[in-house]
Amino acid sequence: MRKKWFSILAFGIAACLFAGCGAQKSGEDVGSSYFEPAESISSLDSSAVFQSQPEQADVIKCRTSEPEKIPLEGPGVQIEQGYDLEAFADGNIYARGKNGDGTPMLYENGEAVGEYPLDLGFAGDLVIGDLYFSLVGIAQEDETMNMCLTVYNLRDKTRKIVYSAPLTNYRSYLYPLGDSAVMFSYNGIEDEEKYEFTGVYDFKEDTCKIVSKHPEGVWDDAKTTGQEITAVCADGERIYFAKEQRINGEVAVFLTCLDRDGQILYEDEVELLSQRWRHETNIQWIDVAGDYIFVSYYTAGSALPTNELKPVVLKRTAEGYAELPLDSGVRFSRRISSGLVGGRYLLFAAALDDNGAYPADFIAFDVIEEDYRLIRFDLKEEATFRTFADKQGNLLTFYVSDQRKRYFFSVDAGDWL
Repeated sequence: MRKKWFSILAFGIAACLFAGCGAQKSGEDVGSSYFEPAESISSLDSSAVFQSQPEQADVIKCRTSEPEKIPLEGPGVQIEQGYDLEAFADGNIYARGKNGDGTPMLYENGEAVGEYPLDLGFAGDLVIGDLYFSLVGIAQEDETMNMCLTVYNLRDKTRKIVYSAPLTNYRSYLYPLGDSAVMFSYNGIEDEEKYEFTGVYDFKEDTCKIVSKHPEGVWDDAKTTGQEITAVCADGERIYFAKEQRINGEVAVFLTCLDRDGQILYEDEVELLSQRWRHETNIQWIDVAGDYIFVSYYTAGSALPTNELKPVVLKRTAEGYAELPLDSGVRFSRRISSGLVGGRYLLFAAALDDNGAYPADFIAFDVIEEDYRLIRFDLKEEATFRTFADKQGNLLTFYVSDQRKRYFFSVDAGDWL
């Protein structure tokens, strides 16, 4: 599609390592909940929380004028080169590295789980209960690459590939789907034709199937073309596609909602997104939470941050889609967690603002108070952060110091929630 994914490999390398990292610099305010007791919040999915809220304000406001700070005490835990953090769940740290024989392995809190192929993938890994999911491109014996969905049983220390097929690039997505499955999506090829494949692996039934096979690379010089999927996500039991289509020379952006069997529940043209379309600027991430859609963009080439499209928050209503502007120039990138953190927050990595600086190390959108928080890690030295969060709100932040040394800190949920 146009020159859309020609640069994805180079971008994917950077994205997988430090997508959404913020440059650390130098407010405490905890919102109240409409729900009592607090335990009832964590049992709700995002759809239930959002649908229970009063009418949304026209603007999503930042809770404090300056970023809130999370103190990081001590030097942190230094990480060896080649030992890379991959996921964080229930207080457990998951990383990949090489054992004494040089074999790449997945480790849980330093204990080997199983062989972990050292290769690139756009999607972040997932941990659900005793299962660990990874969607990466793996080299085959015939020197081709396959997109492989690998499942590790963390208790039994077993590993199996539940899906493997040829890929065309590293753009891929992996999301929880309800409480019994994961959704995965990738760009692949079949009978010499390119498609965006979307599949569902039911880990309780141990079944895997492709539920959507959508043509890829359908854009040409015609005034009207087919639809092209630009981003994929899941929320609850539903799968969402952002799509672009040229119609009579104009670009229209669509949001398509499917059930876990791939049946289309609805498809809407989102005119607010159609109006924002720009050449070589693509929707990179969408995240849906109930009726709310978070959209972030990627600009190809060497465009300056001031030339990039700002992210947008939309709300789906009976009358259509309404934009909920942020009350400052803050920008967000991809999600750094799955589901609602602490029963109320959607956490996003920060992106560069108009001045080419990071406004925070991560951004927490509060679905209870309907505002957002800019949060920084308070550390004396300059550092670049990447943050992981588990569903309880505990954080694992991985950073590189200005001497290029690598460390991580664990942060208890109570230090910021």
